[in-house]
Amino acid sequence: MKINKPPGDGASLHQADEKLVGKKKKEPILPLTREESRRLIRELQERQTELKIQNEALIQSRVEVEAVLRQYSDLYDFAPAGYFTLGRDGIIRQANQVGAHLLGVEYNDLIKQGFNRFVSDKSLPVFNAFFEVLLSGEGKKNCEIEFVKNENELLWADMEATCFEGGNETRAMLTDITERKKAEHALKKSEEQYRTLIEMASDGIFLANSEGRYIEVNSAGCKLLGYTRAEILQLTMREIVKPIPNRDDLLKDLKDGETFLIECELICKDRASVPVEINSSQFPDGRYLGIVRDITERKHTEEALRRTNEALEAAHLKLRQSLAYEQQLARTDSLTGISNRHHFFELASRAFSSAARYQRPLAIIMFDVDHLKEVNDSFGHAAGDTMLMQIAQVASAEMRSVDVLARYGGDEFIILLPETSARQAQFIAERICVSARPLGITLSIGIAEFQHNPLDENVDRMINRADKALYKAKEKGRNSIVIYSPDL
Repeated sequence: MKINKPPGDGASLHQADEKLVGKKKKEPILPLTREESRRLIRELQERQTELKIQNEALIQSRVEVEAVLRQYSDLYDFAPAGYFTLGRDGIIRQANQVGAHLLGVEYNDLIKQGFNRFVSDKSLPVFNAFFEVLLSGEGKKNCEIEFVKNENELLWADMEATCFEGGNETRAMLTDITERKKAEHALKKSEEQYRTLIEMASDGIFLANSEGRYIEVNSAGCKLLGYTRAEILQLTMREIVKPIPNRDDLLKDLKDGETFLIECELICKDRASVPVEINSSQFPDGRYLGIVRDITERKHTEEALRRTNEALEAAHLKLRQSLAYEQQLARTDSLTGISNRHHFFELASRAFSSAARYQRPLAIIMFDVDHLKEVNDSFGHAAGDTMLMQIAQVASAEMRSVDVLARYGGDEFIILLPETSARQAQFIAERICVSARPLGITLSIGIAEFQHNPLDENVDRMINRADKALYKAKEKGRNSIVIYSPDL
């Protein structure tokens, strides 16, 4: 800080005064001339002016010094930390306002108090040892102290102190770290809870660094592999996890922030393999987290289930085959292998409904083997059965895939012909007769078609008309084909 210096030399003025006084002593007092009086008055005025300037300079310097003191006092009192000056006996000699506020007392009630009065019982041994080291003059020291303020409120502070004047004075600075201590306590508590949860988990939990070396594992993980925790922390993922297909791709996906669930095998301490399911992810700092579940029992269950399913599928297939065979028997004539009467009526009813709905043609052929009774009587029923099987084969060969051939009963057969008129059905009947002649078999055939006007009520009406036409063919001497007409 710059202080203005008053003009003039004070020492020279003092010497001039003494010289003037000395002259007065040596010389007799004579009346002053007008000129001398004027000179003396001028000197006195100059002296008065110099004194006035010096006085103003001193006043200005004092104002400036007081302003600086106030500034530093404010900085001291309202600094972001508490400042204390302690004697060798630990008595507080001086403190700032922030220090008083930190300890929860008024400034006047703080001075001349023992500093250790505000230290908690838990931290008192720490503070006493710290203060003793300070008094030994080993330089600046730090420690963390717990204080009690307002009788029941705790304050944690970082105390930085230095000893001066051979230990007679200690200057200390307190920084409030209560919130940090609370955060550390909460973090410690959270870590303890985390550790408890990790240890209570039934699945193995493994944590590895970015190089794949394990840095943490819980008890379940140790038990799964048969290692101690210290042993696992000496291993890497490659030493425990058996090779996984597309391993590099999976690790790349993890680095991209994805997670994966995969089944693989781990190598135990006794070199045995254990099947596991791993749910893995990677932290931003590169660490890998794996939650490992033993799936040995599940694998055994899956294998047993697979074998059971295979047995069930085999039994189901056999059942379906048996059912299909039973259904085939229910629909098939046992002698000829063609449809039986019951199955024929099922198919004929559907075809009849379709023809009626869409006004489409539909025809039925009924025929029987001529003179079959004589064959049975002359050559036996086996010969007659042979004739029936032969005629079924012949008729099937002349039909379309959409036509239905059935044994109607005894030596009678019936054919359902969708999208066929009576005249078209006649051509098929003629081909069947031609094919049967080389076997020495003749047929009597009756044909009827679906009537749209008047509309047939059901398929039975068509069958009755075809039966009448068959009867007419027999009356004509057999080996003939008759198409039903109302005048029969």
